[in-house]
Amino acid sequence: VVAATGERDRPVLKAFASGDGVPLWSRSFSNPSFVVDMDAADRRLLVAGVDFSVGATEQQFVQGLDPATGATLWEHRVRGTQPRAVAVDRNRLVVGGVGWDSWVYDTWSGRLLVDEPTLPEPPNLWMLGVAAEKGRYFLVGAFLADPGDTTFGVRAYSAR
Repeated sequence: VVAATGERDRPVLKAFASGDGVPLWSRSFSNPSFVVDMDAADRRLLVAGVDFSVGATEQQFVQGLDPATGATLWEHRVRGTQPRAVAVDRNRLVVGGVGWDSWVYDTWSGRLLVDEPTLPEPPNLWMLGVAAEKGRYFLVGAFLADPGDTTFGVRAYSAR
């Protein structure tokens, strides 16, 4: 079992044995950052977050960690965006970004398979969640048109 704890901008990942709760490892992030979401697949702990230490522009990070030790097995960074949620389908990690941008990674190697840019939509468009199943993934979001007027939508993509 892995949990994200710590201060608001100094997250700590802590792993515990599922049977007796004995601490297995702890991993701190040295830069001002936060963990957005986590999942597990293919003997990897998959973590998405934002690193604020790279200047005025935030940088998304996606990492594949060894769940037994917390060691980084692979990492991918994208400047100027924020992840919102992750989902796993077989050996594919889907990361959905705030502006409906999305990335699909091979969970084992970290190889980037799909890089879908932000939608050219009006401002106030927010991706709220992501789901993945049978080689497809779905982004769910909202467009805040006027005060009190929200339109929700779902977009489907291929994760292959």
